[in-house]
Amino acid sequence: MKRYDFIKSLKHIKSRIEKSKNKTNKPAIQTQTIDLLCNCKSANGSIKNLYLSYDEAHKEATYLLKTNIIILDIYQCPDGYGWHLTKR
Repeated sequence: MKRYDFIKSLKHIKSRIEKSKNKTNKPAIQTQTIDLLCNCKSANGSIKNLYLSYDEAHKEATYLLKTNIIILDIYQCPDGYGWHLTKR
């Protein structure tokens, strides 16, 4: 990719982000909204992953169980914005 094309692509991306910020009905980037809504932290102080639905959290917990990584429980975010996973 030529430098000009790369810069043009970056400008296009920037303009799309700016346009999405001006929309009040629905955010374009879901993770930005999650970061703004939930500040729940784990025991070591890192920000917890937030799942917008119980089903999404359940899918992640099931995947982690099937891959023998860890067994997790699902609980509702205390701020009411979604769901978190926690160790048993």
